[in-house]
Amino acid sequence: MLVDTTKYDGSLHYRFETEVVHRDEGLLALHLKPGTPMQSYRGPRDSEQHILMVQWAGLPWKLSVHWKPDWTPRLHYVDVIDGLAWSDGVLRLVDMDLDLVLRPQFAGPILDDVDEFEEHRERMGYPADLVQRCRDTVFEVAAKMAQREPPFHGALHGWRPGTDVLPLLSGAATAGL
Repeated sequence: MLVDTTKYDGSLHYRFETEVVHRDEGLLALHLKPGTPMQSYRGPRDSEQHILMVQWAGLPWKLSVHWKPDWTPRLHYVDVIDGLAWSDGVLRLVDMDLDLVLRPQFAGPILDDVDEFEEHRERMGYPADLVQRCRDTVFEVAAKMAQREPPFHGALHGWRPGTDVLPLLSGAATAGL
């Protein structure tokens, strides 16, 4: 499946091919392997790690679980998003700049790219309701991360290619997802 992400103004954020791990009406899970070529706003590059991307239909955020090439767990990374759609072999979304990072060795999440969000908010003219939704999303997801609620409970770091991701998401449906 092609992942095609843009910024709010339509400019390229990231574009790359992934392997579909799970797909149904409400959930899409994709695996990005180390060495996968990527187009990015920073220029062409190759992925340096394993990434499991999990996207729930209707949620304004995307979860990426990262490992080093040897499968050592690295982090959970949440992108606040808009314009989510997946069809015809393409996942499309708009990256809204605000990110939350949860590393196994730290107690709580770290909010990243607030300066980028503010700069783009002004330059690209984010509507007030979208700005508020992005901020609300950060607050809600940060609370789930801090409490280690599913899917941030660490079980996803046990996933490997060829295994079912759904059992590792157990509890996510009851956690408001």
